[in-house]
Amino acid sequence: MPPLHYATGGDLLVAVLRELGVDTVFGIVSVHNLPLVEAVDRELRFVPVRHEATAVNAADAYGRARGSLGCALTSTGTGAGNAAGSLVEALSAGTSVLHVTGQVEAEFLGSGRGFIHETKDQLGMLGAVSKYAATIPSADTAGRILREAARAALTDPGGPASVEWPVDLQYAAQTDPESSGPTASTASTSAGPAGSTASTSAGPAGSTDPTSAGPAGSTDPTDAGPAGSTDPTDAGPAGSTDPTSTGPAGSTDPTDAGPAGSTDPTDAGPAGSTDPTDAGPAGSTDPTDAGPAGSTDPTSTGPAGSTDPTSTGPAGSTDPASAGPAGSTASTSAGPAGSTDPTDADPASSTHLTATDPTASTDSADADPASSPRLTATDPTASTGSAGAGLVEAAGEPTVAAPAVADAAEGPGGRPTTAPAPSGARRLGLPRPTEGELAAAQALLGTARRPLVWAGGGATRAGAELAELLHATGAGLLSSNSGRGSVPEDHPQVIGNFATTPAVRSLLADADLLLTIGTHFRSNETADYGLALPEAHVQVDIDAEALGRVYPARHALHGHAPDVLAALLPHARRADESWTRRVAAVREDVRATLHDNIGPQAAICDAIRAALPREAVVARDVTIPSSSWGNRLLEMYDPRDNVFPRGGGIGQGLGMGIGAALARPDAPTVVLAGDGGLAVHLGELLTLAQERPRLTLIVFNDGGYGVLRNMQDRYSERRSGVDLATPDFELLSRACGLAYARIAAEEHAQPVISHAVASAGPTLVEVDLARLGPMKNPFTPPVKIPGQ
Repeated sequence: MPPLHYATGGDLLVAVLRELGVDTVFGIVSVHNLPLVEAVDRELRFVPVRHEATAVNAADAYGRARGSLGCALTSTGTGAGNAAGSLVEALSAGTSVLHVTGQVEAEFLGSGRGFIHETKDQLGMLGAVSKYAATIPSADTAGRILREAARAALTDPGGPASVEWPVDLQYAAQTDPESSGPTASTASTSAGPAGSTASTSAGPAGSTDPTSAGPAGSTDPTDAGPAGSTDPTDAGPAGSTDPTSTGPAGSTDPTDAGPAGSTDPTDAGPAGSTDPTDAGPAGSTDPTDAGPAGSTDPTSTGPAGSTDPTSTGPAGSTDPASAGPAGSTASTSAGPAGSTDPTDADPASSTHLTATDPTASTDSADADPASSPRLTATDPTASTGSAGAGLVEAAGEPTVAAPAVADAAEGPGGRPTTAPAPSGARRLGLPRPTEGELAAAQALLGTARRPLVWAGGGATRAGAELAELLHATGAGLLSSNSGRGSVPEDHPQVIGNFATTPAVRSLLADADLLLTIGTHFRSNETADYGLALPEAHVQVDIDAEALGRVYPARHALHGHAPDVLAALLPHARRADESWTRRVAAVREDVRATLHDNIGPQAAICDAIRAALPREAVVARDVTIPSSSWGNRLLEMYDPRDNVFPRGGGIGQGLGMGIGAALARPDAPTVVLAGDGGLAVHLGELLTLAQERPRLTLIVFNDGGYGVLRNMQDRYSERRSGVDLATPDFELLSRACGLAYARIAAEEHAQPVISHAVASAGPTLVEVDLARLGPMKNPFTPPVKIPGQ
């Protein structure tokens, strides 16, 4: 078809997003992205978050919850820098995010003049934290580069793709030779916000758009990101570089109930806070620390419209929730910058650009290397050649060889837009083990009588095959945190994320086969690699570098999990019945033990699961309740419901919850957060109030960084930086126009949570941990202290 034309880059971006099935975009408006924001806000749904890090977190979770791609828009310079920490999270998790950031006018790129919002080598910064990074060099290449970035993000293993777009080229008329959407025009005319009736508008997972990225519910079978990634935190100062961000003046959300005229785009709290928690042994328990001193009110006294059934109404609350001394000197740093929790990566939605051909080359149709996007060292799969260039045949499937890329192709202002491809770049096509490799693994599976399976993030797209394998063999299924929900966790053979418990260690010691699928054996899930695995180990992974990297594998199968499992299934044989009975008994034992160990918090866990429908997102920030029981005991039935920061950084849970809730508006979403983590992006409470998703935010208030406090109490003689001033969450909720409720005893959990979850809008539920009572033993993370 002939090239299509668009009035601005924003109109082109809308057309590309519709091709990709994206109907909601998260970001902050700026003088350097105004054409993009205006078009998105007019044609799709633009969500004005209060910090660029949240824009990426929300887009990340939007993609995870839908099994597709998310999109974030940020400003240039510090604005793009603020997004870097969340891009690290998406890279660590391998989740598919299209990050489009502004850039200064093309003629000033790289000039070093100190042009407003310009930073030195922004592309290099983006390349360091993205799978793919590119600069748009002209108005007739923008469509190609946007699609190429989306393909890179959606290709196994997934990850974030960043595109910087000079502002003058955003305002320019666009020519798009590749557009496949029927709605492209010289001016955008398609109707309105989410729920648009435009024929190409993408709905929720299960979209009927033929160009939507991947099958509904698709999740990426790969474990992505550098295995040692330890810096998932937000970069840069909390203050956005964009002084104009106040949310679009004609917001399409008729239910906006935030403070009238609120213009605060900023977040609160330390921008780079990190927390080295998550995933201790199953019996890990949580200490409680002092909440509001002297609080005597177990009931909610929130604003009118509170969803708390025990609410006693208006201002005049008798609950003196402590807010800490105004001049508190407690440090706001949550531990060392390098989080020790790089949890198993689960790309929430690595699929191909079209649902009908998930294996075809993701290569661009344009072969001009001078204008091709930068390929970074973290982007082993992207290609800049023509649709046919570099194709080779391997095992009968199309793949793409490592592309040859110009070292310094010049774009606007003589600035490089490309970089050399990394050495040893992996192929784009879906790999498959050789017949000999498969035959050896098939023979071992056929003789096993005490088998176990371990599902990582790479198993989340192979749920049907996994369930069939469990049925055929009677094997027990362990999981990493990222593999949860691959098979619903109420299945009697699903033991879950309990590998380091004594009962499961005993099972591993007696197993005669362990089949692992797409797990990278993170340190926190293997007791710092001290967990012993059977010698008869068959490892399946789409990432060749993961095979044998942590544990030796007798048979290492480089392949796509659904395909490899399908090849193994005909050779499966039934386990000893006594083994299957033992698996079921261990499953019940580890759950009962953890339920008992967490004491009164068990009532909250039970109430959440009882209140939620079977498939609903539970987004979890890094906090003691998440690390001790949210990542294990709170059952998951679908991998898209399992949203948490896999890189281990605190403060990302609320943004993720907002993204997931807007991705799936017909189901309730619950967010678990600590008071310390919530403070990192406290400003997003205003986003929550403005967008009014069906979201219940449960804040566990222990007056600081409880997990690090526990570490210091155990290993040190004094506390440092862990006791923090905490706001009065009731007053804060009222100021933001949010309903509020409080849990201060076990008997409050069920009525408060069920009422909040049933609400049509957002509710903040505070858990007063001092009042609720302690776990049986303080929870400390699985971190080794030298010399201890």
